[in-house]
Amino acid sequence: IKRIVCVSKAIETNMRNFVDQPEKCMTIYSGVDMTQFDRVIKIDLRKLYSLSDDCVIIGTTAALDNSKDPVTFVNVIKLLYQAGMNAHGLIVGDGPLRADVQNMIEQEGLSKIITLAGFRADVKSLMAGFDYFMLTSIEEGLGTSVLDAFLARTPVVATQVGGIPEMVIHETTGMLAPPRNAEQLANCIRTLHNSPRLRELVVHNALVAVQKFSKEEMAERTNKVYKEVTLHEV
Repeated sequence: IKRIVCVSKAIETNMRNFVDQPEKCMTIYSGVDMTQFDRVIKIDLRKLYSLSDDCVIIGTTAALDNSKDPVTFVNVIKLLYQAGMNAHGLIVGDGPLRADVQNMIEQEGLSKIITLAGFRADVKSLMAGFDYFMLTSIEEGLGTSVLDAFLARTPVVATQVGGIPEMVIHETTGMLAPPRNAEQLANCIRTLHNSPRLRELVVHNALVAVQKFSKEEMAERTNKVYKEVTLHEV
């Protein structure tokens, strides 16, 4: 092995603890298509799910598994609703915890404020309709769905784990909170919602920051590593 390429600095730092030659580790961020939302037709989520015009849609695109912690997502929406916000949570994705999450929603009487959309091929069209994007992961290599939200011009609230803080700078490109802390995540949503100026700022800064995560940048840097390794072997 000549190089160990990691998708975030967080992964690189962790990987260095498990290899004999940590200097072989390096970071090349996962890249996304900068044009992916250029031709997306935004879905009217309020019409699709029969929501009021003033409803605040907080969405996520994530697998329903332990690493994404959908239970905390549900708890955040519950807290916001109890505090008086006309909030609706939309989880786009599927996974092994779907039945458990659905049962939790039904048992706690939250069916009117949280929707499990399941797997959707038109996920970009749904994401374009979010008012806020929230990622409640307890572990994450990088979390490219955050980059998608940046490109969709959707304010981001996320947990401070893995590579997420390399994308989301608190109160600059989004808002951060500790994992499994529904109260602080809810506070982040409220802070953004109550400050149009802050929302505008984080969306603008996110659009600037996302440029270094392009698929072209990833390909160029990866190709450079291949060339360096090949040259060294020759």
